[in-house]
Amino acid sequence: MTKLLALETSGALCSVAIWRGEERFEDTRNVERMHNQVLLEMLDQLTENAAVAPADFDVVAFGAGPGSFTGVRIAAAVAQSVALVANAAVVPVASSRAMIQASDLSSGKVVAVTRSRGAAYYLAGYERRDDGWRLILPDALHSAWPPELREGDWVCVGDRPEWTDTAQIPSWVGAARVRAIHVGELALAAFHRGEGQDPAQGLPLYVSGDTPWQPA
Repeated sequence: MTKLLALETSGALCSVAIWRGEERFEDTRNVERMHNQVLLEMLDQLTENAAVAPADFDVVAFGAGPGSFTGVRIAAAVAQSVALVANAAVVPVASSRAMIQASDLSSGKVVAVTRSRGAAYYLAGYERRDDGWRLILPDALHSAWPPELREGDWVCVGDRPEWTDTAQIPSWVGAARVRAIHVGELALAAFHRGEGQDPAQGLPLYVSGDTPWQPA
């Protein structure tokens, strides 16, 4: 019976989910920038509800970004800590892939869009194939729609940018509220494929050119 813990703090939601075999337990709250104040309390309460001790987990998953600079790192730190105590595997899950999971789309080509800062947004392109969603345009930071996303039958999900050339962007299918349950679904499949990692490898997904620090 696999016991899995999933954490999602890369956006406004603070979400924790536990798998105990076929049973699932979840606590999700809209806390904006208060993840650090509530995550451990939520984790303690949910492990009690699920009758699972932190040392019992076989795998720990977290939303690895890109997303909130602080939120992603909170989840990574907690995931590594729990995994070390439990001698569990860690599965970092790309937040853009979790967004596709949360969108409930079943076909086509989808752009996952996540706001960074100001006019900058993270974009990642996925295409549905016979064996599931495949990443074809890796997460990258943009301040305008890249040419490769202007052609073809793309649709967009996530945070809608307020760029001046939005008339040329693909059609919009709305936002997606990514929860730990979506992260856990992807992580469980990855774990069974043998993709669990050592806790030290449970790191956030870093995007080139992305930093909250600006020159003085």
